[in-house]
Amino acid sequence: MPRFLPEMQIQANTEKTSDGWRAVVAEYLTLYTDDTLANIPDDAAMRARELEAVSVKLALDLSLEKVLLPQLSLKRSQLFNLDGKPLAQIAYLSPYDGPVAFCIIADGGADQAIRFEQRSGENIAYWSTAGHAFMLIGKIPRSDLEPLAASLAKRVT
Repeated sequence: MPRFLPEMQIQANTEKTSDGWRAVVAEYLTLYTDDTLANIPDDAAMRARELEAVSVKLALDLSLEKVLLPQLSLKRSQLFNLDGKPLAQIAYLSPYDGPVAFCIIADGGADQAIRFEQRSGENIAYWSTAGHAFMLIGKIPRSDLEPLAASLAKRVT
């Protein structure tokens, strides 16, 4: 039987565990460059409106204060749909490591502590709380990524 979907999409749609979404996001993030985000204006009012839309869709408080990260420029928040579930991406630009994304999906899964993995050349810190799965992903070194993820995990629930 021929396959018409890319292998990544087949895996994400058929995987029984909750890590299929991380594979999809990691693959997508490989398309980002500094230029993808560099020309987006730094507009706090616009970021607040984008975060409000994401907050409503995911039923989470994602105010600017909760998602700002030191040394990273918050560039945009947007919603996607993965297998009928809202998937939020909050994109940052690091002056040293390029694009970084904080992603959230309502997965209904059990709470899990922060863990680390690498996919598609990206470093990923991921965890689950209160029916939502979270990840912070980018080429940022693990030694910098994990404390940022821990900070987000404490502020966003």
